Amino acid sequence: MKNLESNEGTLFSKYFNQDSDLKTIAIYGLGKLGTLFYNEIKRLPVHIKYGIDREKKNFDSIIIKKVDEKLDDVDCVVVAILKNYKNIKDQLEEIYPGRVVTLIDLIRGEGA
Repeated sequence: MKNLESNEGTLFSKYFNQDSDLKTIAIYGLGKLGTLFYNEIKRLPVHIKYGIDREKKNFDSIIIKKVDEKLDDVDCVVVAILKNYKNIKDQLEEIYPGRVVTLIDLIRGEGA
């Protein structure tokens, strides 16, 4: 996502900055897209509290949870997959009481 950088920062800087109410997030999906998203935002002022993934057991220095585990409170869960992302968002909204957005929402400017 290097091409998403500009003089103002990354595409995601408008969501994850000092003035944002998004201070802690979880990332659902740590495949290629989730990894790109993680690398893009890890230097922004947001704490990535944990990842949610069905296959990964570890990822960089963040905790990995399965979707059927108790999900700790965060300001937002970001769904960072493309396949069935709407269905996954809907499923997460049924079990997680907080805000859930997709990476597609953020890219389109419809996010958090």
